[in-house]
Amino acid sequence: MVKSLKILITAGPTREYLDPVRFISNSSTGVMGYTIARTAVKRGHKVRLISGPTAIDPPLGIRLTNVVSAREMARQTIESLSWCNCLIMSAAVCDYRPKRVLTGKMNTASLNKNVELVKNIDILKQVRAKKKHNRIITGFALQTDNLLKKAKAKLIAKDLDLIIANELSKKKDPFGQGLTSIMSIDRQGNIYKMNKMKKEKISVFLLDKIEQLCYTL
Repeated sequence: MVKSLKILITAGPTREYLDPVRFISNSSTGVMGYTIARTAVKRGHKVRLISGPTAIDPPLGIRLTNVVSAREMARQTIESLSWCNCLIMSAAVCDYRPKRVLTGKMNTASLNKNVELVKNIDILKQVRAKKKHNRIITGFALQTDNLLKKAKAKLIAKDLDLIIANELSKKKDPFGQGLTSIMSIDRQGNIYKMNKMKKEKISVFLLDKIEQLCYTL
């Protein structure tokens, strides 16, 4: 039996506002991260969840921190990093944000103008710089092509212990409550595929893998 872990999970999308009512975001619903959190609590682990905007009720027994922007998520993740021995980065963080945020609502004519963007902080890069030998880090990768190649590249570039990759296509939609197909790749290059599974089953698989990795620490 694996001892109780301290698991930090990021979930959902981030929003980068252009003005008080318009923002840049993505299609993430947060279901995967919340499902992992719920499964982890049922297994007796201590869980902190850092969540972007979602419409999901948080699982009982977790500590929830709500954020909006990528910078807020980065700050909360870094601040909580020393607490955890397992980090699961399932959030879909916006890579860019507007350089200038208007204080008033943008008029229609201004919508046709180019919006200058600046790159957001790379949270996993910051995490890697602070990584300890006894902390398991899991990342997620969503691609529309070359899934295996790109997931392997991210695993190496971000110095992850495990990556969960899924593909977006007309036949495969990983968002929301539907069935999801994933591919997991670990540091040793082992690949495991799950085809059209409920997110609850994927969360069980992921936590099994993480608990197994803990035996090697």
